[in-house]
Amino acid sequence: MDRHAYSNGLTDANPLKKGAFAGTLLGIALVFDISTLHLLIALGTSIIVIIMGKVDFRVYLKLFMIPGSFLILSILTLLVSISTDQKNFLISGEIFGFYFGVVKTSLSLSWLIFTRCLATLSIAYFTALTIPVNQMVVIMKKLRLPSVLIELIVLMYRFINIFIKSFYESYNALILKNGFADLRKSRKSISLLAAMMFNKILGGYKDWRVVLETKNFNGDFHV
Repeated sequence: MDRHAYSNGLTDANPLKKGAFAGTLLGIALVFDISTLHLLIALGTSIIVIIMGKVDFRVYLKLFMIPGSFLILSILTLLVSISTDQKNFLISGEIFGFYFGVVKTSLSLSWLIFTRCLATLSIAYFTALTIPVNQMVVIMKKLRLPSVLIELIVLMYRFINIFIKSFYESYNALILKNGFADLRKSRKSISLLAAMMFNKILGGYKDWRVVLETKNFNGDFHV
């Protein structure tokens, strides 16, 4: 995702305009309870990211898979209701005197929540894929956020990327060694992967501290 943020077709666009656009759409999606409007926002931001941002459609679709699966599971739990009275159900089934099914109110509410989540998720991906972290810093400074908060966000962003990179390097190394060939090897590989990640993160922290000490770090990162 970080690579796309720095190499997409909208990288050189004004970051303040991109931030204002995303913020305005987010406010509209959260304030108005109109499912059609939410779908238009999701469709519009997706078209901008894919066509204007030149992000590959398959990559963009993969980004929705994990949060999308959680969203669908959450909506299903909201959609199904339990009652002793059958008359309010549109579709129902009976088990031990209790009726399980879908009522009209839960159907409309679930659809509204689904479309709103889809719109906000699309806005989040628009922001992540078109506004790199250096432009994020510009936006946060314009919003006059505290310097300490900006520094923490940048440091968290850096260490998250280091963690993800280290994880995939270690994971791919274990796959090449057939570390997940069977259940016994998988258990051993998972424990080894956890130990490797811990050591790499700890080592990265120590290296970072040494670098700061050699530069006479006084508490300010000047981002």
